Amino acid sequence: MDYFEQASRRGFIIYDSLREDKIIRRFISLCKEVSEGRLVEAEREHDAFVSALAQRAEKDGLRGDIFAKYITSVLLSSENVFSLACENERPLFTLREIVKNDIESALFFMRFDIDVIYSAIDRQNVIKNYIPSVSRQNVAIDDISAMSDAQSVLNALKRFYAENGCGALAFNNMLKLEDEIVGVKNSDPVTFEDIICYDAQKSALRRNTLKFVNRLPANNMLLVGANGTGKSSCVKALANEFAGEGLRVLSVNSSEISRLREVFTKIAERGKRFIVFIDDLSFDTIDYNYLFLKSVLEGDAETLPPNALIYATSNRRNLVKESWDDRASDVHVEDTLNEKISLADRFGITISFPRPTPEQYLDIVRALAEREGVKLTDDKLRSLAFRWEISKKGFSGRAAKQFIKSLI
Repeated sequence: MDYFEQASRRGFIIYDSLREDKIIRRFISLCKEVSEGRLVEAEREHDAFVSALAQRAEKDGLRGDIFAKYITSVLLSSENVFSLACENERPLFTLREIVKNDIESALFFMRFDIDVIYSAIDRQNVIKNYIPSVSRQNVAIDDISAMSDAQSVLNALKRFYAENGCGALAFNNMLKLEDEIVGVKNSDPVTFEDIICYDAQKSALRRNTLKFVNRLPANNMLLVGANGTGKSSCVKALANEFAGEGLRVLSVNSSEISRLREVFTKIAERGKRFIVFIDDLSFDTIDYNYLFLKSVLEGDAETLPPNALIYATSNRRNLVKESWDDRASDVHVEDTLNEKISLADRFGITISFPRPTPEQYLDIVRALAEREGVKLTDDKLRSLAFRWEISKKGFSGRAAKQFIKSLI
């Protein structure tokens, strides 16, 4: 049996992401052209294969044997019945034996003697010792791609899925809702140490979230305050701080609240904990999205799954814009106004982020200046900081950060 026949007969039962993978299919076509002696076509297939592989290597920072590393990355990020069972730490039974066949097939491609191909075509082997323009070390990819037996790979995959999750969860702390739940590439690496002041607010967020990841009763949270006071950054900092405890933060736009039912269905069966994050929450009127979110927070309709909480930010506690028409034309004025503030009351914890005082603003500026190595006298820094603040129409951590950036 020649190498093309061996490659073409390799099947994937559970890992359909490998079965349908364009790079692997391109490699099989390359083997076929070489096997049948169509060398011009083989070189064309080779170029397309290497082009696609190099693009992924550059995107993901893969180094060395990039075909083996690429296949390993697909294994690690695949979402299927096996990886989901491992994520939830459920027993595998028969599934283990089926997946072992898939891993044997993956190892065939990972350990394929590529020199057989290069001995037949006029091309240089650049994929065995590839060096990307930017390397990104990934211990799991490096370790698994070096393994040679299916049982070792299976055990390593099982551990990886249990610790990190699978699919979009595998390599991403921050997620977002598009057609599907996807990872946020180049997400903000902010930590709580980067957020100066607001110690009480940060402690409250950490305390509630720590209870949540430890599977203790915890509350939905509403973060209220002026623009630039660090509300959103605090939620992102939670994603970075508690990722090792299995926390993922899933951003949902206010306009997509009607999709929460879909979101809950997707995350309910996952083995990780989710903060569903709605940034800049507000409503122009009491509409369907408002009523639906209110019912969710009350537990009347689509109850939050036990592995999810809702954290939201807003510039004001009254989440529905109030107009004079509400007061002038509504017979039941008090009922209408009470309804408009009732959504905020449905969050178990509300944290206020007030604008910093002038002295707190200067404390933030001084801390950021020291961190960034800005060399100015305190009087000069103070004078320039206040001048900058006037142009920004208010004290805030964001204004302080932008000011320091202007000095670097």
